[in-house]
Amino acid sequence: MGSQETNWKTLLDEAKKAREGGSYAEAEQLYRRAIAEAERVFGADSEQISFVLKSVLIELTNFFEANGMAEKVEPYYTHARQIINNNA
Repeated sequence: MGSQETNWKTLLDEAKKAREGGSYAEAEQLYRRAIAEAERVFGADSEQISFVLKSVLIELTNFFEANGMAEKVEPYYTHARQIINNNA
């Protein structure tokens, strides 16, 4: 596993820890950075990014729903659907 791939995974792990520790603003920012880094590494429309987004979407959905912000996850789903459609 390359260091670039490790970086987005590290960011995702840090986001989970921030969320679990109650640092919700930090967690959201880290989730966004994890997605951006994965898109940079794999390409915004790659098949790999759809796997990354799926993992992040699960985390974000849990995060936003737990904090009464379920509507905030919609842009992430829209982005994931666009990538899946581009790879179909």
